Amino acid sequence: MSHIVRGSLTDQVGDEIARMISTRALEPGARVKQVELAEQLGTSRVPVREALRELGERGLVDYHPRRGYRVSSLSLKSAEDIFSTRLALERLVAELLVARADLSATSTVAALLDRMAVAVHDRDVSGVIEVDLGFHRGLAALADNKILDKVYRLVTERVRPALALMVPDELHDELVDQHRRILTAITDRDLAEAEAALRAHNLYAITLLRTLLLRQARK
Repeated sequence: MSHIVRGSLTDQVGDEIARMISTRALEPGARVKQVELAEQLGTSRVPVREALRELGERGLVDYHPRRGYRVSSLSLKSAEDIFSTRLALERLVAELLVARADLSATSTVAALLDRMAVAVHDRDVSGVIEVDLGFHRGLAALADNKILDKVYRLVTERVRPALALMVPDELHDELVDQHRRILTAITDRDLAEAEAALRAHNLYAITLLRTLLLRQARK
C-alpha cells in the first residue's frame, strides 16, 4: 500500500479504505484498526478517523460506541435496495442523455469499456470495480444534473461491497457486453432499449448476488 503524500489526506485515506473494502482486503464485518491503517498509510490517526466518519456517511462502515468502526455487512435486502434505487436513478440518467442534443462526450465513457475489457482479461478485480463505477458515474455526470449526480454518487458508493463479492465471479466478456449494450442504446437515442439494458444489467447483478450470498451463508 502506498503512503499518502499529497492532496487532502482525509480524501485520499478515505479512497484507500474504500478500495480495501472493494477488494475485500477489509472483509464485511471486520473491525477497522485505526492505528494499523495509519501506520500503513504513513499518516497520523486524525485523517484516518475523519475518513472513517465520512465513509460511515457513505454507508461503507458502521460505528459502534466503545467498539469503533466495522466494515458494513452486506445482506440480500440491503443489496436489493441499493440496486433498485440505482436502477431508478439510471433510468432518469438515460432519459436525460437521450434527450441531449450532443452526445459526443460519451466517447470518454466508451473508452472505459476498453479498460474494462483489459481488466477483465487480466483478472484485475480492483481495476474492474473502479472502471465499473467510473462507467456508471460517467454517464450520470453527463446527464448535466448536479443534484442527480450527487445522489447517484452516494448510492453507487454503497455498491462497492456488492461489487467486491460479485466481480471475482464475473470476470468474463459478458460483463463488458452488458455495459456496451447500455451505452450503445443511449448513443442510438433508443430509450426503450436503454431501459431494457439497464433492467437486464440490474437483474443479472441481483441474481448473482443472491446466489453468492446464499453460498456464503452455507459455509
